[in-house]
Amino acid sequence: MNNKVMTWAKRITLIVLGVALLVSAGLVFLTSYTSWNDYYKQMLIKKERFDKEQEPEVTVMNGIRVSVKDGVGFFKNGKASADKANFIVEGLYTIGNEINKRDYEEELSASDYTLTVPEDFVENGGELKFNFKTEEEKKDEEGNTVYVKGDKDKGDKVDKDGFKLDEKGNKIPETVMIYDFTEVMNIELLDVKLDHIEVTKNPYLVAYAEGDKFQSAGMTVNAVYNDGSKLENLAVSLLDISKEALTAEDKTVKLAYKYGEAEEEVIYGEVPVTVMTKDEFTNGELENLTVIGDVSLEVGKDVSSVTPVVYASYSSGNYIKLNESEYKISGLKGVAEFGKKYNLVISSVAYPEISTRLSLYPTKNLAAEQATIKGATAYDGYVKDFDSGDYIEFVYNSATATVVNFYLNMSNGYLVYENGAFVAKAINFNDFAYVSVNGKLKQISYDFKSGGPYEYMSDGLMTFDKVYIGAYAVKAGDNLVRICFKDSSSGVTAYYGQYVAGAIEKLEAATEVATSAYNSLGEYVVECKESGATQAYKVTKELEWGSFGISSGTNWIYAAATDGDYIYFYSNCAGSGDKLIGTQGATIIKYDPSEKEVVAYSATMNYAGETNASIFTRDDYVYSVAADGTFMRIPTSFTGNGTAKVEYVPSFALKSEKGETVNAATLKAVHYNQTSRKYAALSDTSVSIYNAKGEFETSFSVKGSVTVKKPDGSNGNASAAKITGDENYIYVGYKNNAIINPAMTIYDWSGKFIADVQPTNTADIMGFATTGSTNVQSIVALDGSVYFTMVRWSGGNHSSVYKVEVAGGGSSEDKPVTENMDLYEYIDACEEKGVTPSYIKTSLGSIQGVSGYAHGLATDGKYLYVSYNDTTAKGNTSIAKIEASTGKFIGRTVTFERGGAWNNGDYLTYMDGYVYVVLSSGAVKRVKADSITSSSEAVCEDYDLKISGLTANKFAMTYNSLVGKIAVLAGNTVYVAGAKSLTVESSVASSLTKPMGIASDANYIYAFDEKNSQFGSALINVYDWSGNLVKKGVVVPNLIATEKSNNVQQLCVINGEYYFLVCRWGSGGEIVKVSFDTSILK
Repeated sequence: MNNKVMTWAKRITLIVLGVALLVSAGLVFLTSYTSWNDYYKQMLIKKERFDKEQEPEVTVMNGIRVSVKDGVGFFKNGKASADKANFIVEGLYTIGNEINKRDYEEELSASDYTLTVPEDFVENGGELKFNFKTEEEKKDEEGNTVYVKGDKDKGDKVDKDGFKLDEKGNKIPETVMIYDFTEVMNIELLDVKLDHIEVTKNPYLVAYAEGDKFQSAGMTVNAVYNDGSKLENLAVSLLDISKEALTAEDKTVKLAYKYGEAEEEVIYGEVPVTVMTKDEFTNGELENLTVIGDVSLEVGKDVSSVTPVVYASYSSGNYIKLNESEYKISGLKGVAEFGKKYNLVISSVAYPEISTRLSLYPTKNLAAEQATIKGATAYDGYVKDFDSGDYIEFVYNSATATVVNFYLNMSNGYLVYENGAFVAKAINFNDFAYVSVNGKLKQISYDFKSGGPYEYMSDGLMTFDKVYIGAYAVKAGDNLVRICFKDSSSGVTAYYGQYVAGAIEKLEAATEVATSAYNSLGEYVVECKESGATQAYKVTKELEWGSFGISSGTNWIYAAATDGDYIYFYSNCAGSGDKLIGTQGATIIKYDPSEKEVVAYSATMNYAGETNASIFTRDDYVYSVAADGTFMRIPTSFTGNGTAKVEYVPSFALKSEKGETVNAATLKAVHYNQTSRKYAALSDTSVSIYNAKGEFETSFSVKGSVTVKKPDGSNGNASAAKITGDENYIYVGYKNNAIINPAMTIYDWSGKFIADVQPTNTADIMGFATTGSTNVQSIVALDGSVYFTMVRWSGGNHSSVYKVEVAGGGSSEDKPVTENMDLYEYIDACEEKGVTPSYIKTSLGSIQGVSGYAHGLATDGKYLYVSYNDTTAKGNTSIAKIEASTGKFIGRTVTFERGGAWNNGDYLTYMDGYVYVVLSSGAVKRVKADSITSSSEAVCEDYDLKISGLTANKFAMTYNSLVGKIAVLAGNTVYVAGAKSLTVESSVASSLTKPMGIASDANYIYAFDEKNSQFGSALINVYDWSGNLVKKGVVVPNLIATEKSNNVQQLCVINGEYYFLVCRWGSGGEIVKVSFDTSILK
């Protein structure tokens, strides 16, 4: 019994244990499965994420953002321009996949978006709409393009399947919009108001002893508006300047100008000063003498009556007026005779070696009140109250036939009332007046500057400018010089609607211009040689040793160049000298000479070595040479410290006389003349000249070495190392160790030797006594001075910058060198004289941005406008805008179809702010000149130019702003019409065989006849503005060196220089600037 009970108990126990085990096992299994399942799911998620992370990144555009560029403002000045160049438009993007996304922005180019501008934006500002839109062709399910169905009933042009066709007969695809973003910016034009005072010339005294009071004498200032315009030569007496005694803590003196009644109507400026203790104070060393102000000598007066105002300049920066007993003048002999030059030498009594030179040309003065006047009023000492249609005529009597320079003492009559006072606004003389000499019209270029303020208009009218109106051939006896007044071309008036002409005091006549300043070092040397004067130079340190802002490296400056504003230095920046040739061991340093500071430096670039380091500027780029001779360049606008990178230009090379590539790495230096557009390259002891294409023109030998004085007084030899240049001269620089004087030889661009020049440098100027461990490296000519750099290899491996100036100074006026003559006037004078015209020709080279066929040429006085078309059957045509002084491409218009590649046409003229183009069909288009910018979105719009009395199709047109007339070549006739009346006044048979363009100057109309493949020779018929044929078949020969595949299409005139457009078939065109050698007429 008990056994049975035990058996059942065991069984029950075993069952319970089994169940427990099963439950436990189940629980364990269930727990493990749950964990595994969770893990599995996590792995699936991770795999899915991993897979998504591996998906290709996609870029999505989310919108655009628009901002105004720094320094750009929009003002109520009639010049507000909503041009794309004034804005930064950025695309806003997201790049990545579903897992990894990041945002970024990228600036869009001007062609990527459209800009809609209100028509009245220049007057009222308003809402600007920037739109970025992209579309793509619509595709069906099989990937085929879907085309638009046409409707004949609505006038659509369709194909046999009913699809709509465009003008060229192509089917038009349907499109699908991808992106369409619009950003709106509301521009509110700002009031123009005064912003700050700008000191344009420091006062005579800038160094003081403690306790002295500031002296403003000699200081000139401008009041600058917030739009950048200026009220020039603001009267210093109107400034509020502290009268407190100066202290040693004073570094500047504050200037204030209260221009209105309101508290905020005040502007400020400051002038730097140096204040020393009374014990320390000194003016420093006497450096040179300077004549301040105009000096005149009237015919018939004793030369000894000349009393120049002479100042002594000192190393402290102070200019101190000298008493007559402190200087002496040599050359004060005789009675002033017209046509004679009087060279005066002014020297210090205490320091006879310090002197300056003054050349005077006696003047004849013709009083305005004694002239013949029409419509104006003569007052005591002046004539004023001119209106359009009036004139004043002077009679100049000459003893002989000669060339005379005329100057008109005239005030600016464009006076407006603002801020409770009268101010003069800038205006060009040609806007309202022109000159005739013995009946010949003369167009001059003189800008009256802004000025004031004045309490009364009469105060401004009595402030006279000396207006240079030109050099003209006069005959023996009476000559008539007439100043004629016309309607303002710009349509402006003075206060209360009054006419803009000012008062006239007198007309001056002289054979030359009195001057004591020089445009270049070479000009100064030539003048000194001609006059026998002793050359004198001043050397100053402009930048301290090692002050180039680059934290590492040696900063050894080996070459220099300038763009006219900045100087660019080629520097070894990695040490070890020439051991690094061919590595990234050089940089370009951008230096501001006016502020005497480094403003940027480039990323490292390929290093060519000390001897062969070359750097030059052309247009908007700084060029250098790699160790293998490859040219490199970087924009002159580069900024930043070590970020801007050069680009390599393997396509450019200089070509030898045999047409072989010159290895630029073997050259010591290269300079580019921006005016003549020629290269000068120094190689061993010769300089080679190349044209703008790099083609060899000529070469000449230079001195391989010169003898130079060392600091210890002994002589040493220095070898030719670098060159620089300016418009007229080439300067070869020499170097050797322990020679610190910047020795130079000067040549003109034809290779004529001018002189040796050796300004004196000293250890004191350098601030470095170990002169044996230094030498002169680079030289660069800028603004009449020459800058040079030195390196040292003890006391720190560094460079420093110096400036060589002429030791002298005074007032600066342009010196005319040629007689002002029209093209045909010159040709006719040569014929009468029996001499062959001699033309001074300067090619601007191939026109940047222009290809195909160039036909039309016009100018607004600053820019050249060129029409050109491609070689397609439609002849897609555009108008390019070129800076005349540099040849720099500015922008172009949107193209239009001319209807053929080969036919002549598309001739241009500039009139009242517009460039007009006459197509061969007779249609006329025009475009606002200011609208042609780098964005290339300006459109040539159709213009219905109706001229009464003209029935034939117009072919070409030219405008004379002086007489307000236009000349139109139509059919076989030249028509002369009033520019305002648009009515034909006269006409004459053109007598042309195959007409091309038409152009004009003040007195003549020039119609071009086709003359092909004759070295770019112009064949012209000449007419006057009364509609008479003056001369047929006039030839201006051989404008270019290439004989074949060219002809001359049109010309334009800027400041007496004639620009001819040569069409080079299929390769764009070439512009040649022509002036006249009038010396052959003397």
